[in-house]
Amino acid sequence: MTEHRLPDRVLLMGYVGGAASLTAAALVEGEPGRLARTGFAAVAAFAGMLALAVLVAPRLGLGDVKLVGLLSGYLGWVGWEEVVTGLAAGFLLGSVIGIWAVVRGRGRWRTEIAFGPALMVGALAVAARHGPV
Repeated sequence: MTEHRLPDRVLLMGYVGGAASLTAAALVEGEPGRLARTGFAAVAAFAGMLALAVLVAPRLGLGDVKLVGLLSGYLGWVGWEEVVTGLAAGFLLGSVIGIWAVVRGRGRWRTEIAFGPALMVGALAVAARHGPV
């Protein structure tokens, strides 16, 4: 079986880079509320996904949990609707990919799929729909 891993170094760079750039943007724009929403969205989504991984879906990788926190932080800069919509789009896309694999005979109901790309595409789709910030 092929491993589907999200490297911690890459995720850490995303967290550090995002925190630095969004903090600078909040200072320049004079909008500390947006920065607070960003942090709260990241922490809340991370905690919710961690609870989901521990209590409901133990096969869900911790890389996906960390990625959800990262993506939610960036989407949180834009707004709460984008956080919810971006995560929902990622989960929906991941579900469609999994079902499609089963229908095509490429997997079974318990076949593991890489969830990170679906989460990223969902977040990017929502960010693209919103346009420049």
